[in-house]
Amino acid sequence: MSIIAAKIQDDKIIIGADTQTTRGGYLKLLNTPKNGHAKLYCIDEIIVIGVAGDAAVIEFFRRFLKDTKKLRKIGFNDSDFADLMMSFNEKLQTDSDEKLNIKHNAFLFCYNGKCYQFSAWHIFEVQEFTAIGSGSEIAFAAYETQKLYELEFNMTNILRAVCHIDLFCHEPLVIYEMDKKTGKVQLVE
Repeated sequence: MSIIAAKIQDDKIIIGADTQTTRGGYLKLLNTPKNGHAKLYCIDEIIVIGVAGDAAVIEFFRRFLKDTKKLRKIGFNDSDFADLMMSFNEKLQTDSDEKLNIKHNAFLFCYNGKCYQFSAWHIFEVQEFTAIGSGSEIAFAAYETQKLYELEFNMTNILRAVCHIDLFCHEPLVIYEMDKKTGKVQLVE
């Protein structure tokens, strides 16, 4: 259960998430990039990944991306992302004792100044705003409210709204920004 959201702006991509992981009905762990168990993480300051769903799949994906060389390609596009996800699914099926499946997870993948979403084998480039996880509908409502009232976009406020309403999302928040020209990523919250 999560909220992971991305906003595409003229010069940057903002991607943020809550940090609660729910295991079973009761045990909740706060996960951040510092303790290595985040649902939103950065690799080599050029890739930001957000994954909602099975924690084991999230960890497999993080390790897969660190080991793969496919991401160093200039001009990475949605077809390349589809190929990457197919390769990951094959590796997951081969290496997992539990026969995990990625179709039950949703992914946001920001790389090379672009952001892609993967949900149940539907892959597309994010053009404006998107959200995945249990809090996604609340995030979309908060985003549309900001637009309706002509408020400046604020990822922190969108994620906080979700955390106040959705029982399965909780602060603290993690927010990254990616410069669209350079592709460099920095942690901002």
